[in-house]
Amino acid sequence: MMLGELILRRTAWPIVTGSMRIIDASGWYPGQKFTLYSEMRDIYDVKKWVQSDYSIKDPVTVYVTSVERAYIPTNNGIIEEDRINFSSYPWET
Repeated sequence: MMLGELILRRTAWPIVTGSMRIIDASGWYPGQKFTLYSEMRDIYDVKKWVQSDYSIKDPVTVYVTSVERAYIPTNNGIIEEDRINFSSYPWET
């Protein structure tokens, strides 16, 4: 029974993944979590939406899975560019 619930929890709901690029904003590291919501792209916590009888669209919690840093030289100095990869599951699927 517990194994079945674990499998459902891990595979029954959509997995949100993505990445974003940030300039000069260090401090990101794998394992951090943040909330993500977008009406335009229809991103929200589907599980909570279904449990609320299709009425409440809350932000989905996503976890930073990796951070790729690059340092770009410019005329005004060096700019740090971070590529943040994230997923709605803190483990690999």
